[in-house]
Amino acid sequence: MSIISRIVDEFSHGCAEDGVTREVVCTDFSGGDPERTNPGICLCIRATGPSFEIPPTAPAGDSEHVGYTNAASIILVKPEAEIATESDYKQATALVSDLRYVISIIIRVLLSILIHPHRQIFAQQPNRNFIRSLIVTEKSVRLAHYDRGGMYLTPFINFHDNPSILIHFVLGLTSRDEALLGLDAAIQWTIDPDTGRKVAGTLRAPNVRGEMVVYTLNVEKSPFVRPSIVGRGTTCWHATDPETGKGVVIKDIWRSTDRTPESEFLVDARGIPGVVQIISHQDDCASTAAFRPIDFKAGAGYQNRIKARVVLEECAEPIWNFTSRYQVISALRDAISAHRKLVKRGIIHRDISTQNVLFGHPDAPEGLRGILIDFDMAMRAESGMSLDEVDPNTGTRTYQSISVLLADDPLNDPIPPHDYLDDLESFLYVLCHILLGFKRPGELVEPTPRLISVWDDPDVRTAMTNKVVLMAEGYPVYKFPHIKEYWGNSCKELLEGMRAHISNIVRQKSKIRAAEVSTDERFDLWSAFVEKNLESSYDYIDSLFRTALAEIASEDAKEAMQTHAESQTSTRADRKRPSEDGTQPMLPRKRTRRRA
Repeated sequence: MSIISRIVDEFSHGCAEDGVTREVVCTDFSGGDPERTNPGICLCIRATGPSFEIPPTAPAGDSEHVGYTNAASIILVKPEAEIATESDYKQATALVSDLRYVISIIIRVLLSILIHPHRQIFAQQPNRNFIRSLIVTEKSVRLAHYDRGGMYLTPFINFHDNPSILIHFVLGLTSRDEALLGLDAAIQWTIDPDTGRKVAGTLRAPNVRGEMVVYTLNVEKSPFVRPSIVGRGTTCWHATDPETGKGVVIKDIWRSTDRTPESEFLVDARGIPGVVQIISHQDDCASTAAFRPIDFKAGAGYQNRIKARVVLEECAEPIWNFTSRYQVISALRDAISAHRKLVKRGIIHRDISTQNVLFGHPDAPEGLRGILIDFDMAMRAESGMSLDEVDPNTGTRTYQSISVLLADDPLNDPIPPHDYLDDLESFLYVLCHILLGFKRPGELVEPTPRLISVWDDPDVRTAMTNKVVLMAEGYPVYKFPHIKEYWGNSCKELLEGMRAHISNIVRQKSKIRAAEVSTDERFDLWSAFVEKNLESSYDYIDSLFRTALAEIASEDAKEAMQTHAESQTSTRADRKRPSEDGTQPMLPRKRTRRRA
C-alpha cells in the first residue's frame, strides 16, 4: 500500500480538475470469514470526480466510505507461492469474488454472496466501458481487464526486472482521466460538493440532423442497465432534447460485429404506428477490440463488440405496469398491428416480451396505445421469414416459440428460419403471462404459476414441455380463479381463441418437420405454409382482440353507470338523513361534482 500510494502521489498529476482525487484504501479481504482461508490483501482505489459519488449506503458527505459507486479499480495482493498453484481462470474469478469481502468490511454492510462486484460496478457506474484490476505478488504483476466482450489477462511480469511496468499499471488504474479508467467521456455528471452525490448530468449525442448536441439527463429516473457484464450491456438513459424540450431515451448497446445495427431497422420502421421512433443514431462509439493489445489473440467464444447509441422518442411505462384491462389489451393489440406492418417492410422482431411492449402516451389513439421497442435481435425477412435459420440463443427464453426452442435439438434438421408466426406465438405467451400471472393491476399471483415459471428454465426441453402442454390442453382453469374474478369472460375468450389458433399453427409446423421429404421439399413446404397464413393469422388475431376490447368497454361502461347510480342514491340518502340534534343539516350551496 505504501509503494502504490507513493506512485499515485508522485506521478498522478496531469490536468486534474477540482474535486478529482484517487486514494489507495487497504483492507484484509478475508473479513474474518472462516471459509476464507487464503491469505491476501485487496487495495481499492477510492475515487472522487465527475463519474464517482458517495455510496447510497453512506451518510451524505461522508467521503470515507467505499462502495460500487466510487471504486475506480481494485488491486489484489497474494503471495507468489499461492499464485503458482492457481489457474488463470481462478485468479480472474478471484478478483470478481473477493471485492465482495472488501466492500463489506469498509462500508460495514453484509452483502449477499450472489452479488457480482464487477457487475455491480458496471451497473452503478453506468457509463463504464471497461474495468481493469491488478494481481500483484512480491515478485510480479499482471493486469486483468473486463469488458462487454469478456476478459483478458496479461502474463505475469517481474517488476523487479522491469519496475516501470508496475508504475505504468498503477497509473493506469488510478488515472485522473476517466476515459483511461474505462468511463465514457460523452457522459458527464455534476457532483454536489456537500453531499458527494450526482445532482445533474449530460450526454453528448447526435440530434435529428446528425449534429452532436448535449442532452440533459433526467437524474430523477435511474437508467436501465442490463445486469450481466458480457453481452449487449444495454443501458437506457432518460434525457431531454435541448431543441424541442421533449423527453427522449438514449440507448447504448454493445452489438457483436455480425449483427446488423439496430438503427438500420429503426430507420426502416419510421412512420409505423406502434413502433418506437428513432431520432438519431451513432453506430460506432467504441469497440472492445480497441481496449485490447494490438497483438491480442482471442480465445474461443470471444466476440468483438461495437458500442452503438440511438436516440429515441420517449414512451410510457412497460405493459407490466398496467392499470386496467382495457389499457393492457389495447396495447397488445396495437403492438401486434405494428408487428404486422414491420413484417410487410421485411423486418422480423425476434424478441417479443413483456419488457419490449410499452404503453403509448396517455390518451393515445388506436395504433399508438402499445409501442414495440428493442430491435437488437431483429432480422431481415422475405414473405414473413427471416433470411437465416432460427437461433435458440436469440430472444427472451420465457417467450420463445416452440419452433425456436426445437432448434436446439440436433435431430431437428434442417433448422427452419425464424418467421412471423414465431413472434405471434411469443405474443401469446406475453398475453398468458399478463392474464395468468396477475390477479389485478399491481398484484402478482404468488408464487408464479409453474405453468409460466418453467418457461424460463435454462434446459430447453423443460422450458418447451409446458408450452407444448399449454398448446395441447390449455391451462387448468380451476387453478386461476382470478381470471373470472378480475379479467372476465372477454379476456378468457381472447386467450383461448389465440391459444387455439397458435396451437393449430404449432401442429402444422410439427407435421412439416416430420414429413418424409427431402430438405429442399421441406423448406418449400415451410415457406408455403408461412406465406399462406400471413394475412389470415393477423386478421383472425386482430378480430379476437377487437371483440374482447368491445366487450371490456361495454362492461366498464355498465360498471361506471352502476357506480354512478349508487353514488347518487347514497348522496340523496345523506341529504335526507336528520342530524343528531333532530334538525336538518345545512346543505351545501354548490352542487356535488359528479364523478368522471
